[in-house]
Amino acid sequence: MAGRLPIGQRIPVERAWPVFREYLDALEGEIASTLRRHSVFFWLHLYRRTGIALSPGHEVGVDDERTIALVRRTVELAIFKHGSLSRTPNDVVRSDQASADQILGGWMNRGLIDAGLPKRSAEFREFVSALARSPQLVIGEFSADDFIDLHLVEGLAYQYWRACALLRSIGKGCEIVVSDDGSWEEQDTLEQKFLIASIDSRTAEMAWASSTLGVWFDPQAAPASRPGLSTIDEVIVPVYNTSRRETGPDFWRGFGVDEPIRARTNYLPGIFNVRQFLDSHTFLDAAFEAQYGYSLSQYICVIWAVANIFNAPAPFFASTREEDMMRAFGSNLLNSMMRGYRHLEFSSDRLYQEIERRLPLLSVKVAVPRDVAATIVSALTLTIERQAAISLWSGGPRYLFIPFGLGDVLDLHALPALLTNLFVGLAYDPQSRGPAFEEVFRSALTSRGFNVEAGIKKTPEGETRELDAGVIIGDELFLFECVSIGRPLDYEIGRPATISERNRRLEKKISQALSLAEFFRDNSTGSNFDFRQIRRFVPFVVSPFEEWIWDCSERLWEQDPRQPRILSASEAIKMLESRLS
Repeated sequence: MAGRLPIGQRIPVERAWPVFREYLDALEGEIASTLRRHSVFFWLHLYRRTGIALSPGHEVGVDDERTIALVRRTVELAIFKHGSLSRTPNDVVRSDQASADQILGGWMNRGLIDAGLPKRSAEFREFVSALARSPQLVIGEFSADDFIDLHLVEGLAYQYWRACALLRSIGKGCEIVVSDDGSWEEQDTLEQKFLIASIDSRTAEMAWASSTLGVWFDPQAAPASRPGLSTIDEVIVPVYNTSRRETGPDFWRGFGVDEPIRARTNYLPGIFNVRQFLDSHTFLDAAFEAQYGYSLSQYICVIWAVANIFNAPAPFFASTREEDMMRAFGSNLLNSMMRGYRHLEFSSDRLYQEIERRLPLLSVKVAVPRDVAATIVSALTLTIERQAAISLWSGGPRYLFIPFGLGDVLDLHALPALLTNLFVGLAYDPQSRGPAFEEVFRSALTSRGFNVEAGIKKTPEGETRELDAGVIIGDELFLFECVSIGRPLDYEIGRPATISERNRRLEKKISQALSLAEFFRDNSTGSNFDFRQIRRFVPFVVSPFEEWIWDCSERLWEQDPRQPRILSASEAIKMLESRLS
């Protein structure tokens, strides 16, 4: 890379961006050469059991939650793309079909002995017998080099993340200087430093609340219901515990685990609400069915049923006593929150039976014939052909089912990423997207107790303006101009043309919001509104996403208090709630 760029000189955007884009491919090539040696499940089994943290050998100050999440996402995508979908002989085996010497290449034996369990002791034999009585997939052929290689891949993924972050900065206008050793330094102005720090802080949480299509679904539209299986629209989804939070009995009791447990699991339970997602995307029903042959409702309902199988497998139904069911649910939940996936050993017919068994429990009533369920499950399954389409920088596509010679692996942790990019490539009428976003945003405001002004407002002289959403707090009227712009995949790597076009479209919306405020300042009353008590009309643009703000002008920043003029729907709600406190 250093040979492609001048050393010690400021390098402009148009020259630097293509070189660093190629650098991503070079890094991926290094990652792939390691991962091809074993199966997808071999690497997934190892990685899901490593601690949620980055090596302390990386730069100081980057071990934040967002960085950890993005690096681990890159590692997992690389595993799914470059690992083998064929079972490499003996890299993973069943615990009831392997001797103790075969498990982890003999490292399990060493670990037990180091823990004070001699190989001939009764405790040692009991441990091995327990593995045989409860069959599970375990690593077979294994060496210390495999573990080292996995961390090498994570180190390369960290460098991949750094390069992606740099590409985004370059795409936003930052120049760089490259050193002899290939390292780089951004040459940001004070304004650029402030703006980049702003977007970094606003996206730190990585909340899942929108699809790349440009549709927001209110993550708080419905509270989590009681744990276990019920006639509810929610399922638990494993979310990486990037905060490394230790959870105690009170936390787990809220999910039906009535045991004195204190644990730091690799995952924490998140909630996915099927109806909330469908309600936000109903305008896509016809287009989705025309393109795929099954409806969006059928697709999402099958996902709900599959997730329900993950959360409440067959032992859940072994008893009709609720306390027994909750005990089975709780035990399964703790196991699931350690690895984020489940090994399915039963046949396809059994899977479809389990789907059919659960669908009537869902409040969304839609017929899903078995052949349709089979088609949807097939669409949710990773194949060799689909591996080639996975992109490490775009976050997908992801799949729920990972085929393996010893039964499929159900990776429910992939669900948010799968649904985020679900509509990429879907042919639909883009004019229908904006009204859908506006309606969901207004509904979110109303559900939180805000009185929402909306609709066509008319002056006595007949002049009109449309108000997407307005909220009065005291003597201020907050005016929201909604904009639903799909986020292209190459936005994630800061393609300059993509960012420039997005800024241009958002600039038009800023003009509309500012002129709307001016309209009401000039016309405090009309035939269907009376805002004479309002002292300040405060305009904002609302997007499904946290957006890049490209300068520090008052046009793009509200000054009282200082905050971006363009807010995500979640940010807008938080801002209003803070005004009430």
